[in-house]
Amino acid sequence: MSVEEYAEILSDFGLTRNEAKVYVATAKLGLASVSRVSKASGVRREDVYRMLPKLQKLGLIEKILGKPVKVRATPVEDGLSFLIKQQEELASMRLSQLLAKKSEFLKNFEAYQVKPMEREGDH
Repeated sequence: MSVEEYAEILSDFGLTRNEAKVYVATAKLGLASVSRVSKASGVRREDVYRMLPKLQKLGLIEKILGKPVKVRATPVEDGLSFLIKQQEELASMRLSQLLAKKSEFLKNFEAYQVKPMEREGDH
């Protein structure tokens, strides 16, 4: 598979296409300079630097300071587990929001509903 094909799959895990390409290239290269990652991923070097903080926060990439700056990917299985956990947390938050909206909607809708008309002659 190509970097593009792997990136397409990883985009289902919540990464942008370029973030996925950078992660795949870094995982393939091992310890590498940002320039090498840029060339291997097809993502501009400046964009790679811009993505590093997010990829680090997700636990996918480790940045090693030095001249030049180098990066190393966490093991792919661990990286995928981190991404799945993040998606579970997002789904859980979304579900909580929907349940709260449901309760609010039903409460407000009760007051909005038209009351059944009284039958004539029941007065």
